[in-house]
Amino acid sequence: MKITSNYGWRNHPDGSGRKFHAGIDLVWYHKAPIKPFIEGRVIYSGDGKSGTGVGGFGNVVVIEDVFKRAHVYAHLDSVNVKVNQVIKKSDVIGYQGATGKFVTGSHLHYELRKKSSPSLGWTSNQEKSTIDPTPFIKGGGQVSKLKTDGSLGPATIKRLQEFMGTKVDGKISTPKSNVIVELQKFLNKYGK
Repeated sequence: MKITSNYGWRNHPDGSGRKFHAGIDLVWYHKAPIKPFIEGRVIYSGDGKSGTGVGGFGNVVVIEDVFKRAHVYAHLDSVNVKVNQVIKKSDVIGYQGATGKFVTGSHLHYELRKKSSPSLGWTSNQEKSTIDPTPFIKGGGQVSKLKTDGSLGPATIKRLQEFMGTKVDGKISTPKSNVIVELQKFLNKYGK
């Protein structure tokens, strides 16, 4: 896997100048099987039609995680899952492709939206409505199991911190979304 375009501001491939890129672009090989970076439930699968929140993305799979965030897998050659299907990280959700607008070659566009509704979490201000998904592809956002032993110790906080992609060891750092704020309130109230 190779990252060909990072999250953030870039020169748009259509030549229209600098635009915010709300995800990351990854390349394996054309029609490579794509497995999800998280577990969750499929909330969209198929052609990204205008008005859906994924218009122009070609074949798309959107998975909602436990925090109600939308993980968008776009430009797929074909999809391999159905809406409401529960997905594990070992499942093949589709195949790398070059479908949709402004595609310059076969790749996967992976995007993490702070909300999964309405419109699959799409807003016109993508810089504020998305999260850098890079930690998820590098494993930091992919906590497979979080042991619950009844105490909120440093190991538990570290795993939560890794899952949310925060950077300060030993504590959950500056909140970047309402989910993190609510989780911090919960942990402050019920944690030791």
